[in-house]
Amino acid sequence: MMHALEKPLILVSVFKFIAANFDNKLSSTVYLLVLFVASIATAIYSPLAGYLYDTIGFAHTYYILAASPGCLR
Repeated sequence: MMHALEKPLILVSVFKFIAANFDNKLSSTVYLLVLFVASIATAIYSPLAGYLYDTIGFAHTYYILAASPGCLR
């Protein structure tokens, strides 16, 4: 139920950001490209997270997932 309220707000925010920072002709294209990259990232990270969950357990997997954005800097 929360997703039904959250998703439209996120979409409006994303489109406003794209429209403010990119040419208006590109706004839909940029959104679709970002959505495509997010889908590819999900397809890559899901099996990895499942493997970690099976091998090292729930808690340690989420410690690794929580620490991973900090490692990207």
